[in-house]
Amino acid sequence: MKHIHHRPHGYMVIVTRRKIRFSAWIPGHTPESLTRAMGQRDHFLAIAGPMGHPKRKRPHRTGHSNTGIPGITEHTTWSGGRPYPCFSVRWAGNGIRRFRYRDLTTRETALSKAIALRRHIVESYVQLVPSDL
Repeated sequence: MKHIHHRPHGYMVIVTRRKIRFSAWIPGHTPESLTRAMGQRDHFLAIAGPMGHPKRKRPHRTGHSNTGIPGITEHTTWSGGRPYPCFSVRWAGNGIRRFRYRDLTTRETALSKAIALRRHIVESYVQLVPSDL
């Protein structure tokens, strides 16, 4: 049970709210002592009040992208102590493929290859998934 801890010689009731701790020791392991422990727990919860602010849910990320194209990210990889700019194409199932480039002319080529791969993956995935679901 929440807030009631079973100890060798009885029950320990502990309720903490806003860094304030309420605790009580209830001796014995009889049904009456468990009932007293539950009553003490309910009393502490009434005194302590609600838990406070609920945890904020993070928004669901729909894609990995800083290029404006879903699933394609531009970043830098390191190899042999040297930085290499590249595009990463990501898809479901932890799939990833990187396209490196060295200057702006090959950047366009790398980006077009990344877009073509991403388009191919999406089209093949759509064929695998039944459309009537």
